[in-house]
Amino acid sequence: MLHIPRLSITTRALALSAAAVITPVVLNAQVPTGWQAITDASGEYTVRADGARRDGGQGFAGATIKANVASPRGSALLAQSIRADAYRGKRVRLSGYLKTIGVNEGTAVLFMRIDGDGIVQTSDYMQNRPLMLTTDWARQEIVLDVPRTAIGFTYGFMLGGSGQAWLDDVAIDVVSNDVPTTGQPGGLYPAPKTSLSARDLDQRRREQEVAYRRAPGAPQNLALRRDGAAIIVAASTMP
Repeated sequence: MLHIPRLSITTRALALSAAAVITPVVLNAQVPTGWQAITDASGEYTVRADGARRDGGQGFAGATIKANVASPRGSALLAQSIRADAYRGKRVRLSGYLKTIGVNEGTAVLFMRIDGDGIVQTSDYMQNRPLMLTTDWARQEIVLDVPRTAIGFTYGFMLGGSGQAWLDDVAIDVVSNDVPTTGQPGGLYPAPKTSLSARDLDQRRREQEVAYRRAPGAPQNLALRRDGAAIIVAASTMP
């Protein structure tokens, strides 16, 4: 069962290119270039590049999220957003190797969500296969169809709970329709019972376009290299 405390804060910050959505906070972490870390700024987690990559891995580095307290109340993620232009109408696979130690309270997951039409069109947070406790390096996959009306998508990995999780060998590929999808329509939480009006949906679509306007058109630094530049951890400004 997926358990990510206070995820309502972090999921609202997943359109990482929107300065209006997140406020940078300097913390003691070094994030891989082209990626952003998102926490609730409580200091419960450290998110950074890490040299403990898996044996035989193809990358130059890995990344890790570590809980700094025994029973965190929040969650943290390392994520990247890109525009959907080159992927519309295609089936996309996010893969990466994950490892966990001591995730005794909570879960660690890969995630990917696709935004467009003013909504989360499809997503996968590994709700039916989260990692818990201590697990060795293992390949995880998410496969989603990118609608032709998609504006952008956000992906990465997340820890909600105790312990530490590592990520290595990230890849994003366009795959054939023979590869089954893993996600579900909508976001992590069920859609509200009350439907949004056409006006509200149009406003949200415009907000999505603004959020992804400055995002790159292709994945950046999947090797998780760190260039030693400014250390940024982002915290949501939304309640």
